Amino acid sequence: MDGSTGADDPWHFGVASAYPTLKFGGMDPYTQYDGDYDTDNDGLIEIWTLDRLNAVRWDLDGDAVQDSTTDADWKNYNAAFHGAGAGMGCHDTAADADMDPGPCEGYELARDLDFASSNAFPNWTPIGSAAAAAFSADFDCNNHKIANLKIAANGASASIGLFGSASGDVLKTGLPNAQVSVTGGDSNTHIGALLGEKSGDALGNWSTVTVTQTGGTGGDVGGLIGYSTAGRIGASW
Repeated sequence: MDGSTGADDPWHFGVASAYPTLKFGGMDPYTQYDGDYDTDNDGLIEIWTLDRLNAVRWDLDGDAVQDSTTDADWKNYNAAFHGAGAGMGCHDTAADADMDPGPCEGYELARDLDFASSNAFPNWTPIGSAAAAAFSADFDCNNHKIANLKIAANGASASIGLFGSASGDVLKTGLPNAQVSVTGGDSNTHIGALLGEKSGDALGNWSTVTVTQTGGTGGDVGGLIGYSTAGRIGASW
């Protein structure tokens, strides 16, 4: 507790000439404190926690600016990415080579996540919706695992999965021990552990999952992907 930078130290001293601040979230060693959420400069915002994974739903195009204009959504997004600098610190692309940060192009997982380790998300709400707005950015799980995902949902005209509907690329995601349970459904119902429906690429993904649908008049159901309108599926199981 004395600023010695040990594992028990709650203080962050920032850059030179900065005032010390308490680390957000207590002893969370995975929170970035200097405003840079793209430390490897690949244009993908790094996700270390389930809170940050959940916050992706408020920035579906992955540009590091929350989409909604509601005060509650703004607060939730910024609470997950505490103290973010301009553009989350994302590097400039060749098409935007200037002194300003960004734009970001999506999100990437920086470590394994486990829903069983938290009570915050007992029933996951899919990210992206065909009825509203699909997830249009890139998501690279970097061969990390997102374990013990649980979804229980009404299937009427719904797209259900970790991502409900995605037009961006979803890559190298492992979903061990997922459980997806859907009640009802129709011809517009699409169910998969990873993607309810997609039009982007889905490469290098896998799941070990129980998917059930009861009742309803139809739907597309898969252990990984429910329905694909375009894009590649490869190296996946």
